[in-house]
Amino acid sequence: MKQAFSLVENILVIVLLGIIFAVIFKPLQESYRLNFTHLKEDSLTIDINLALLFMDKILSNCIDINIENNGFNCLLKDSENLLNLENKKLSLLNSSLLLKINSHFYIPNAKLSQILENRKKLFNDSNQRIFALNDDKLITLQVINDNNVSVSSDFNGFFTPILAKINFSLENDDLIYNIYPNITDESLKQSAILAKNISEFKLSYNTNFYSLKLCVKDFCLEKLAL
Repeated sequence: MKQAFSLVENILVIVLLGIIFAVIFKPLQESYRLNFTHLKEDSLTIDINLALLFMDKILSNCIDINIENNGFNCLLKDSENLLNLENKKLSLLNSSLLLKINSHFYIPNAKLSQILENRKKLFNDSNQRIFALNDDKLITLQVINDNNVSVSSDFNGFFTPILAKINFSLENDDLIYNIYPNITDESLKQSAILAKNISEFKLSYNTNFYSLKLCVKDFCLEKLAL
């Protein structure tokens, strides 16, 4: 009888422990699931926000913006190669002014060789030329020395220095950006994935501002870009 009673007691203890474990474990499991969901959503929010901030920064430096299906492309202004700070002295690298003297083209107060060196470091670009935009027309400036150039189109006056062409597109749920330092072809193309698992990517224009939208399934974020 004692053995039978002990066996029944053991079974009851095991059953009770199982019930207690189930009662305690289920809330813990639910709590873990909720915490994991929140962490995942927080991670998505951070990733999408970073992607939006990056594109917003690019848009602020864009001209000639073309909106396409699932993406856009533009020309990047070369704002980084206008001024140079060396030994606490500020100097011009590119005055953005092209003058024609007789049959020669001249950019005053420029250090075009430094710009070429910067492009080589940034893009591995060894070509002796820079790009400019004048009256919505892209022009190639072949560098002869720090101030003298030959041009692909006869003009003189102010121009906008162009660094590269950039393209953002949604491909197989990946938000990809491509940079084309050699704007006329893909010889120096650089690509990278900006964000993954993107279900929707849209750039729209409304009067005076652009609106960027990124979605991961039903979770979307939008940002205005002036």
